[in-house]
Amino acid sequence: MVGDVLGTKLVLLGHKVMMGSRTENNEKALAWKNKNGALASNGTFADAAAFGEIIFNCTSGKVSLEALQLAGRENLGFLTGKGASQEEVNAFIQAAEAIPGVLRVHHIMAEYVGPRLMIDMHVNVDGSKTLTEAHQITDSIIARLEEFPHVDRAYVHVEPHDWKD
Repeated sequence: MVGDVLGTKLVLLGHKVMMGSRTENNEKALAWKNKNGALASNGTFADAAAFGEIIFNCTSGKVSLEALQLAGRENLGFLTGKGASQEEVNAFIQAAEAIPGVLRVHHIMAEYVGPRLMIDMHVNVDGSKTLTEAHQITDSIIARLEEFPHVDRAYVHVEPHDWKD
């Protein structure tokens, strides 16, 4: 009932919505889909979890854990602290170190906040740079990192080359 109301309202607001259930051919989910038109669809819990940027768990408390298990760990990593892959982290470091003035990246965290990544990076630059020059370097790094498709936001902390954490 709650899922029907939320899903219907989201469809009315112009969002694509997938109603998940244990089975792909659940009668209630099919009826909801047919009632709500082209922006509405249905599938399994795993289908719905993979589909959505935002996921609502509108199951009753006694079946919520089962629904989350059926959604699949691979689809719910942002709920469990999933971070970027090592390959992605290496690409972020390479992108930052390619910016003129960056001597090295000495710290990076890249974690999912919802379906997109937030990057927190510390870089070393020549300590004799002016504040304006250092700020221009961080702006360039941020712009480059936020070009990656799964990155929502990047924060860059600039420190002199001999800085000790």
